[in-house]
Amino acid sequence: MSSHPFPSTSLEPRDGRVVGPERQPRQMLADQEYDGHTSVHDDATADKLGLQGAPIEGPTHFSQFDPVGYERWGDRWFAEGCISAHFQTMVIE
Repeated sequence: MSSHPFPSTSLEPRDGRVVGPERQPRQMLADQEYDGHTSVHDDATADKLGLQGAPIEGPTHFSQFDPVGYERWGDRWFAEGCISAHFQTMVIE
């Protein structure tokens, strides 16, 4: 890549770790509608299902790791990088 993909995220190596500002994922699918209905990511739908709030979608969580992956492995992160997670509960705003 010719320019840094995360210019506003400052990271620095510290004691063998990559350290940076706390990141705050945001719910981006709250207004999503498909096939004539909303999804579990909508507050009203989540409430109807008895959830405390609308869960943040998975890709938003994984995007939180991209600046760190890029800092550690550079362009290889985008070509070869992989991350796996098992969520024990939903994350809400």
